[in-house]
Amino acid sequence: MGDPTAIDRRLHPEIRSLVQLDSDLRKKIYFSGPLKRHVARKPDGSPSENKEWTDMWGQLGGVVLSLWDSKEIEAASGRGEEVPPTYINVTDAFVHVLGSVTVPATATTPAKKFAQVITLNTAGSNLLLFSCPSPAEVVSWAAAIRMAAWEKSRLEEIYTGHILRLASFASHSTWMNPPSPLQRGRMEGWVRIRLACHVEWKRVWLVVQSNIVSASKDSSAAGQRKNPMSILFPRTRTAPPLPTKSQLTFYSTSKPKDTKKAILTFTDLTQAFAVYPEKPELITRSSLIKLEGTIGEEDFAGEMKGREGWVLVMVGLGSNPEEQKTGHTLKWLTGIHDAFGMYGRPSRYEWDPRNEESVFFVYPFGPHRDVSGSIG
Repeated sequence: MGDPTAIDRRLHPEIRSLVQLDSDLRKKIYFSGPLKRHVARKPDGSPSENKEWTDMWGQLGGVVLSLWDSKEIEAASGRGEEVPPTYINVTDAFVHVLGSVTVPATATTPAKKFAQVITLNTAGSNLLLFSCPSPAEVVSWAAAIRMAAWEKSRLEEIYTGHILRLASFASHSTWMNPPSPLQRGRMEGWVRIRLACHVEWKRVWLVVQSNIVSASKDSSAAGQRKNPMSILFPRTRTAPPLPTKSQLTFYSTSKPKDTKKAILTFTDLTQAFAVYPEKPELITRSSLIKLEGTIGEEDFAGEMKGREGWVLVMVGLGSNPEEQKTGHTLKWLTGIHDAFGMYGRPSRYEWDPRNEESVFFVYPFGPHRDVSGSIG
């Protein structure tokens, strides 16, 4: 049998490099040790019926936190068996150092204090509490989870860079920066979104609006041949005012008369990338984008009002088969990158891994590029 971790040599070198990095991330152990776990809230926000704090052994490998119940391990060991862990994906997690938690006394149990507690939100409005044995370990766990999530997001940005390059090479013999899809600093269309701390997807009309309209776009429009009749019967059009900063605006409808009030806004984007679909063969059918930035004060945001967070965006909802392809996803991403001035756009994409603006920032390269996969 072949090595299940071997990289398919038939893959394009750009994708092969990405798959290797993804494999390295999955095998990387960030931290492990004993924990006490308490489930405070379920994904729907309702309180958990189980009030116990359970002794666990945890290990963070890649973005997956594996948890073994200590009592189950001991019981299975006596039978000569192994206990499978429960798995928690921390890719989209919010982690906070809480300090200490005191459980009130009941009719049958005294009050009990748990120190060195971190909280973890991983799905919807769920809330997990973990008590660590020492202050050093609570810092290590919090740092490990944040680092794993950040490195995963960097991997997604690198993936985005690779498919941008592949899309260009597919139609040109060399790299060509894609033209901006923004028209007068704007693009819009139907998408589905899932906001941080939410569990349901919602179909919305997304408007990407830059706070700067490209001079080249305006000049090209002004230079077009005018209809002679327009001189005799001019029509005045009042363009909508530009926002003070670039923003994403989400509406429940596409009708202009009903788009006065947004259900959600996003500003100050820090990351915007395509989500790697886990298997290379699914890349051409992937249409998922993740955006990270500041969420607006709209009621739809719920507990995420005014906070930094993320939104998952599924594009390509139209009946046109072309909208189901990667190119349509990249068109949306390029428009967002242009509007928010990300990764070197709207001028040109930056590829230098030593440049912090680059989509390939901190990309391992050179003779020691594989060392990063063994750092734990």
